[in-house]
Amino acid sequence: SAQDFNLELLANIPNTEETGDANDIWAYIAPDSTEYAVIGHFNGTAIYDLTKPTDPVLVKFIPGSGSIWRDIKHYDNYLYVTTDAAPQGQPGDGLLIIDMTMAPEEITFNYWTPTLTVDSGTGTLGRCHNIYIDAEEGWCYLAGCQEVGNAGVLIFDVHTDPLNPILVGATDEFYSHDAYAKGDILYSSEISDGHLSVYDISDRTNPQRTILQSTSSNFTHNAWASDDGNFLFTTDEQGNAPIGSYDVSDPTDILVMDQFVPLI
Repeated sequence: SAQDFNLELLANIPNTEETGDANDIWAYIAPDSTEYAVIGHFNGTAIYDLTKPTDPVLVKFIPGSGSIWRDIKHYDNYLYVTTDAAPQGQPGDGLLIIDMTMAPEEITFNYWTPTLTVDSGTGTLGRCHNIYIDAEEGWCYLAGCQEVGNAGVLIFDVHTDPLNPILVGATDEFYSHDAYAKGDILYSSEISDGHLSVYDISDRTNPQRTILQSTSSNFTHNAWASDDGNFLFTTDEQGNAPIGSYDVSDPTDILVMDQFVPLI
């Protein structure tokens, strides 16, 4: 039956020919308490001022490679955006870094495309599928960066200089579709290999896999932990695949708890 969550639609931001369709959204709150909606569109990244929630104001649109996959996170007063697409013959956008320290009067940005080396090779940071940032500690995790090694998880320090991330370590054995970290534990959804890997990253220069866990449909799409970090929830990118729950209180010994499929 229908649920009443007391929600009221205040505004709608239409897609335009300039922006293209939307594919992701993130919230950013500036030091002066101004709230912004950051929206990934097919043609780039849009930043809206939500001072008046009934009338969002576009303050910046940053064009980028055409893609239905953008992912957005933030650290301090900086936004970070990945794009999983590249124009023919080009590596892609790399990491879009947006400086919000002077917003809304001035918003600057840079497409950061360094040459990086991991265990299995050297390449230019171009298209990446996913990003996760530990906003308290300033660690950035990029997943599925196609041109760097085996497209595992790249670990960056963004707290030393948010405009110039520092590569400190990587997981390079499997392609990673999604990365999520909780404290010193990294969860990598390694979709094409059909499993979730858990890494001890207490030494981020040398991640150590503690366990490899298959998920319900052997096509692990993403993972996220409970607030206390004791339980993990996963989904698989397959039709009718359940949500899986796991006891991860001991990251070296995951226990499968349950699966959930909503009734339709």
